[in-house]
Amino acid sequence: PRRGHADPSAVGAGLLGAVATAVVNVLISLDRAGIAGVDADALPQLMDAQRVGLVFATLLPLAVGLCLAVVPMQLGARALAFPRLAASGFWMWASGLILAVVALSNNGGGLGGDSDAVDLFLGAHGLMALGLLAAGASIVVSVLTTRAPGMTMRRVPFFSMSALVTGLGIVLVMPVLIGTLTYLFVDHRNGREAFGGNDGLYEWAFWIFTQPTSFLFAIPALGVLAEGAALLFKQRTPAR
Repeated sequence: PRRGHADPSAVGAGLLGAVATAVVNVLISLDRAGIAGVDADALPQLMDAQRVGLVFATLLPLAVGLCLAVVPMQLGARALAFPRLAASGFWMWASGLILAVVALSNNGGGLGGDSDAVDLFLGAHGLMALGLLAAGASIVVSVLTTRAPGMTMRRVPFFSMSALVTGLGIVLVMPVLIGTLTYLFVDHRNGREAFGGNDGLYEWAFWIFTQPTSFLFAIPALGVLAEGAALLFKQRTPAR
């Protein structure tokens, strides 16, 4: 991506994921209200689709995509650091998300009954995590090395600083998730005794869907609020 023309695909995909997740939430709510009779075997897949949709299809692509789009412009950089790495990360994430949907539609997921679909579900999450790791690394290196001449870290805008924090968090968190998913995948393929098989997803890797991890991914929203406050009150942001 060049300056002022960062790839908006991740943001668009995040918005699409938000709509799809909203539809899943409506189906679950209608089932709980007794209006729509969702098959009992399909309900666990819908619950997993809700979790995956909120975190991996909405929150993360919106946060990472916004960082990739805005950070180069705020830093006065001609391009992201490692733009091909960031682009590869997007396609790995998108491919993993598609595979996760395919797995859920074939009785996969944390409570799925199809062994191959569960394997696919675990592998899809690993692929998404690997793609997000690549994008996070590009964001971090961009903030640290592509700033315009004279722009010290004290002068980095609030949003870019929030992008740096989120990128560092992604770089630290995603390898842990990939390692955990690898253990779960191997265990599921070989006896399901050490980590509980597909049920172990909720015991060992459920932290990726809950707090405080999700707070980390929402930090760019604080950067947006900090930038917006200066515009709203027509005040220059003080040097830090």
